[in-house]
Amino acid sequence: MKVLTIKEVVDRTAISRRTLYRMIERGVIGTEDTFKIGYIRKKRVFTEKWVNDFIKSQMG
Repeated sequence: MKVLTIKEVVDRTAISRRTLYRMIERGVIGTEDTFKIGYIRKKRVFTEKWVNDFIKSQMG
């Protein structure tokens, strides 16, 4: 499974970081689509599948 950082998601989808975090807080983006990785400095990542599905839903 390939994952993307928030910066990569913002570049691909033109959604702001703030909007992404709001979507996570409200449960629009589920725990199977985003999670934190790393031991000391945890990074929020998103699955590439979710990003591609989101782009498709916005186009059509």
